Amino acid sequence: MAIRWKTTDSHDAIRYTALDAHKQPVNLIGATARFLMGKRGDADSVIINEPAQVVDEMAGKLAYELTEIATLEAGTFNAEFHVEWPDGSRKVFPSEGYLAVTVAPSLDVSKVGEVEERIILRVSQIEEFKDEIVAEVDGFRATVGQAEDAAVEAEVQADYAKTQADRAKTEADRLEGTDVSILDNKVNDVDSRLTAQLAEKANESEVRKNTSLIPINVSEMDTETKQLFTGGSVAVVGEKAVGNENLKEKAVDPVNTTFFVKTKNLFDGRYHNASLRRTGVVDNYLYFVSKPSIVELGRTAIVEIEPNSTYTVKIHDTDLSNTLRIALHSKVPTDGDYNINNEYLLNTYVTYQSATGFSYFTFTSGANDKYLFVQTSTEGKEPKLQIEKGTTSTDYESPFYLNPDFIKQTNIEPGPTPNPSLIKSVYEELRGNIFQRNYSVDKLFKASDAVVAAGDVSLSDVSNPKYQRNNSTSMKVTVNSPINFRIDFPLSKPIDLYRKEYALLFYLPTESTKTPRQANFAVLAIYLTTLNGSTYVVYPENDRRYPGWNAIIGNPMNKAVVSQANDVDLTNVTNIRIHLNVDSNITEPYDIYFDSFASWDYLNKPTVRLEFDDAIHTVYENAFPLMAERGMRGATHVITKNIITEDPLEYTTNDGLIRMHDVGWDICSHSRNHHYISTLTEQEQLYELEQSQKDLLSLGLRNGPQFYIAPYGDNTLYATEQARKFYVNYRMTGYRPGTSVFPVLPYAMEAINAGSRGLAGCIDLIDKAVKTGGHLPLMWHGEIGETWGGVMWQTSEFKDMLDYLIEKDVKVVTYSDQFPNSQVR
Repeated sequence: MAIRWKTTDSHDAIRYTALDAHKQPVNLIGATARFLMGKRGDADSVIINEPAQVVDEMAGKLAYELTEIATLEAGTFNAEFHVEWPDGSRKVFPSEGYLAVTVAPSLDVSKVGEVEERIILRVSQIEEFKDEIVAEVDGFRATVGQAEDAAVEAEVQADYAKTQADRAKTEADRLEGTDVSILDNKVNDVDSRLTAQLAEKANESEVRKNTSLIPINVSEMDTETKQLFTGGSVAVVGEKAVGNENLKEKAVDPVNTTFFVKTKNLFDGRYHNASLRRTGVVDNYLYFVSKPSIVELGRTAIVEIEPNSTYTVKIHDTDLSNTLRIALHSKVPTDGDYNINNEYLLNTYVTYQSATGFSYFTFTSGANDKYLFVQTSTEGKEPKLQIEKGTTSTDYESPFYLNPDFIKQTNIEPGPTPNPSLIKSVYEELRGNIFQRNYSVDKLFKASDAVVAAGDVSLSDVSNPKYQRNNSTSMKVTVNSPINFRIDFPLSKPIDLYRKEYALLFYLPTESTKTPRQANFAVLAIYLTTLNGSTYVVYPENDRRYPGWNAIIGNPMNKAVVSQANDVDLTNVTNIRIHLNVDSNITEPYDIYFDSFASWDYLNKPTVRLEFDDAIHTVYENAFPLMAERGMRGATHVITKNIITEDPLEYTTNDGLIRMHDVGWDICSHSRNHHYISTLTEQEQLYELEQSQKDLLSLGLRNGPQFYIAPYGDNTLYATEQARKFYVNYRMTGYRPGTSVFPVLPYAMEAINAGSRGLAGCIDLIDKAVKTGGHLPLMWHGEIGETWGGVMWQTSEFKDMLDYLIEKDVKVVTYSDQFPNSQVR
């Protein structure tokens, strides 16, 4: 489709019909659209990115009304429409190539002035930026001027010193040749007169020459003198007269006593309210230590060590620690050492670990290293810390123990042992996966066990490992014609699915899919029949399926009961039915490989994952502070070309990403260039996967680069297979109730677009999750506090949702909670 405009045009429109792979109009009900246009041959030169109109939802018709900016510049351009549906799925039209736009120079001289005015406006914006730069330069010049003034003052002082020297020389010249004996006589005369005057003021009996013979007693001291000895209180004289009220906080500790004995633990138990801030690049990091402050939440231990010696540091209260930062230096800075930012640069950088990193570290000090700096928390918490010589971390010992000579011996009866289950948090319960929660393979699908109740299908067993997960073979079902099928698997022994999650695992070849996110069929569901004849159904809400492994997950959150009874007793399930509704447009045969039906214990606690695509600047500016106030962590997904060339007006800065990372956020890969991965060659797909992770690691991030979030939720079988080399997951978009907090298929994860649902829609989802103990993966882009994609959440609305999560006791989890111990080392 070719479009031709002139540079003065401002009254026109592009009208376009979005078609699917079968050349049929795409259903645009509820969808939003944007129009993008950029210079041909330069993918980064987008000059238009504006909302477009959905003219006819059922007929797939889109339109973009021409604006002045579109014809500001003559040339050739590529254009396309970006469409997003309420479930978060996206599509670019046309699917192949671009809309070709040509803007030719106009001969209408009467309009030339308008174009020039628009150009002048652009230039004025550049001039404003120039003025800001000039202001910064003027500030620098002012600083230089201050330095020059100081130099002038130094010259004045030097001149003064020279003048004084000249005066001294003149006086010496004047005295040259004077009789010294005359001067001596004058000095002796003055000395005699001073001695006589002093004798009149005090006699020897009244003047104490030696305090060791006649000591000064307390009664002779005034209050001010006493306070110099007591730190502010005066009632301190006598045995047992020093009480707690006479002591400053931490003035007396084990270091300052004789009745405590030092252990192997070199840490003395005293933390400083200071932080270690990392700066620099990989392989060339440095640490600044902040000046101690009562408002500082960082907790740092400072320990004297020996040069050229090996030490091991270990945090023993890991639940109280969210970092491990180690540095070395030749001294402890004093007040005068800190710079204008109240920071001091340390000599030796040792390591930087986040909340999910190492809690221990071994290192060797250098020749000039005499002090060790260890930060264990950014939240004001003070965990148990052990620092000891050697390469091994041994059992924890308190920094001091009480000398037995000072201990009164008594017999102490042992108390009850605490019940660990009473203090477990949801995060501890997530320290595992479905295979550690009584995972059970309840049925292996075999063609010989199947009963075809309806449909035109062929069944066979296949031994190809590609199609196996729990089974030694898989059952291949060939759908021969577009007729709905029902396949039953009667169970010789009923299975118990009470308080269980379960999944039907199947493999979908690429040739059995219409798109990277749609199968050839319409619906695939599970029907469970119980001993009393009731039927329990897991009926997915959409047809989103991916090439490769898929799962239909069932639990109390997505149940549907088909029965006269009000509920279903799942303690005795007697039959599993695979229920498929075909797509009548697909007439060619296709295959599906069914592996097994498995179950595991249901967590039965409501959980939510809060994540933000693209790392838009509003995530850091608006969402992050509100979540931090409530102790919540989230995930943001970075298009990593944006960390190479930062755009703080559009995206979160590198410093912002690092700060979020350091308090427990997952900073995930969202590809290098944000392309539909299904449009790329295999080599290009591999580059997007691999390079984006390298970019994040180059920032020093270790928590998040192990997670991959696919742009537009797009995928290919090749991409998901290659992702296994670098990532522990592959997340698309879209959502079905019943998604498990324990990732059943890590390389086919999903999330729901929360932005378009609004506060009320999210509250409804939360209520349902609370009722059934379900999991909600909620995703936004830049909608918090600013319009993005035609949608805006007021910050007050987002705050209300966060407070509602707290009110309903919904636990906020991250990818790192779902994939424990997965940090990139």
